[in-house]
Amino acid sequence: MYAVKNTGGGVLYCFDAMTGEEIWNQPDIGIANGVTIGHDGTLYIIESPSGGDLVALSPDGEILWEYPHARQVKFPPIVDGDGTIYFCSFSSDVEGTMHAVRPDGTMLWELDMPDNVRASPTLGPDGTMYIPCGDRLLYAFKDPAKGDVTLDDLIDGDDVAAFLSVLFGADNDPIKLFAADMNGDGVVNVNDVPLFVEVLLTTPP
Repeated sequence: MYAVKNTGGGVLYCFDAMTGEEIWNQPDIGIANGVTIGHDGTLYIIESPSGGDLVALSPDGEILWEYPHARQVKFPPIVDGDGTIYFCSFSSDVEGTMHAVRPDGTMLWELDMPDNVRASPTLGPDGTMYIPCGDRLLYAFKDPAKGDVTLDDLIDGDDVAAFLSVLFGADNDPIKLFAADMNGDGVVNVNDVPLFVEVLLTTPP
């Protein structure tokens, strides 16, 4: 189990999930907005939400590499099945950038978005990556490894905003929460978003 302490500069802790005992800590990181775990156990954090580095650490807490960026990042990165790391950054209310980083810490691609992006990307079951943007459109990357945008205006921003407000607890109406559980696992979270998007795309107007 991992946790980030953001007072006094930033420390990443690893605890035994059964006993709560500290196993190790890594003090040489900046303030972070969460921890993402790759399929091989590599840990990824983004230092300082106001601008810092994407940092990869071994399961033992050793810093493997740092990928610099200078923009604000509000949400943790995601990792696909090939180990590519994706995150969104912004430098003002109207500028957003999508970043794709190889597992070795080198840039795969960067793409300026039409407006600010203040969310983590979401990967669908078929590998499509979805990004909600400040222009009220949902962007889909059919082949994220190539930064290939294939959808930019098929989903109405009002629909997405309303659905996300239910997902993330605008209220606790049990009927709304039941309807938002698209994958039927009993939990309403970001895993339901790709299925919701699929319904939007396949339902006739």
